[in-house]
Amino acid sequence: MYGSEQERRTSRALRCHRIVAGRRSQVGAARGWAAQRLRGVDRADDVLLAVSELVTNAIVHSRSGAPGGWARLHLRRWPTGVEVRVADLGAADRPQRAAASECAESGRGMALVTAVADEWGTQETPYGLTVWARFSTAGDAR
Repeated sequence: MYGSEQERRTSRALRCHRIVAGRRSQVGAARGWAAQRLRGVDRADDVLLAVSELVTNAIVHSRSGAPGGWARLHLRRWPTGVEVRVADLGAADRPQRAAASECAESGRGMALVTAVADEWGTQETPYGLTVWARFSTAGDAR
């Protein structure tokens, strides 16, 4: 598994966060930042895919993508897992899930996260929505 709640809260966990400017051009920078912190971690590619999708969703589907907007990317890493959290500034409208057509270039973000993460979920906050994804790992490959 991805670790017990107690293990995820211990000092052995690496915790870091970054503010991501609310522009699509910053998704790659967020992914690069996360990649540096996930070196040697099993399933890093899966985690990085989720980072890209969750940050993109925050920018495209919330006020985080408005001028001056931002999202907060959190990473927690412990010996047996990784958790990604992306907090946005809230939706301008009530979110609606739509199925992507076969030819669509978008609309598959959460389907991809579902495919690669062990579990994911959402948490409403006073400021917006936080989407999280958890991944079990075999520990550091070092």
